[in-house]
Amino acid sequence: MNTRLKADVTRLSYGHPVSLGDNYIIVEQFQLPAGFDQRTIRVLIEIPDDYPLSPPGIGNHLIYVSSGITIRGRRLRDVYSHVQPKSGQPGFSWFCYQRIDWDPRCDDLVTVIDLVRANLTTQLRDPAPAGLIEELKEILS
Repeated sequence: MNTRLKADVTRLSYGHPVSLGDNYIIVEQFQLPAGFDQRTIRVLIEIPDDYPLSPPGIGNHLIYVSSGITIRGRRLRDVYSHVQPKSGQPGFSWFCYQRIDWDPRCDDLVTVIDLVRANLTTQLRDPAPAGLIEELKEILS
């Protein structure tokens, strides 16, 4: 683990319980905004080898949330249970990001968690299409 990553994990751990793996971290007891069917989830962040030059969540180093996360009984957009962490950790689903604006000079793991929180909060405002692609795949198969 490089010096910057150690510092970022320490900073993140001030606000969240964190578990460390070989090339990932798990944020335990991540508080969800009001409106979700769960109060807390776990967030697994795969760390790129060249972190912080490359952000987590893009390319081969993905972000995962606890499987089964729902808003008023509906699955979320951009959460895919068929993609699992490379670490083999059970109970996670891929949380897809198309792009992340990232500046390695100032962004860190707290930025990543803030992005996850912002994306989840956005889905509260418009939960209707949540899981639509997965539902269509199930219907068509």
